Amino acid sequence: PTFLFTALLARSVFPTWMLPDLHVFLDKTCIHQVDETLQRRGILKLGAFLYRSDEMLVCYSDVYLTKLWTVFELGCFLCVNRSRQLTVMPTYVPKMMFAGLASAF
Repeated sequence: PTFLFTALLARSVFPTWMLPDLHVFLDKTCIHQVDETLQRRGILKLGAFLYRSDEMLVCYSDVYLTKLWTVFELGCFLCVNRSRQLTVMPTYVPKMMFAGLASAF
């Protein structure tokens, strides 16, 4: 929830010149979590989306590498993306940042 809040708020906080054409793909919301047919179709299209991506942010938790499609997603990004701008952020980092900001006020 903290990451989603931060990602959605980023567009309103930063000026347009800092984030000119920001498009975000959240695999948990863009890939169906219940219907296996829709889930398979979404997973098969990951490669095409990642090919057009400039960078990838992984919100890492202990669960991340236990799901096959997240391993597939990471492998696809590293294979097809020339920039290889990969950022791995543990899920506790945004919580610590918000706690720090809240304690400052």
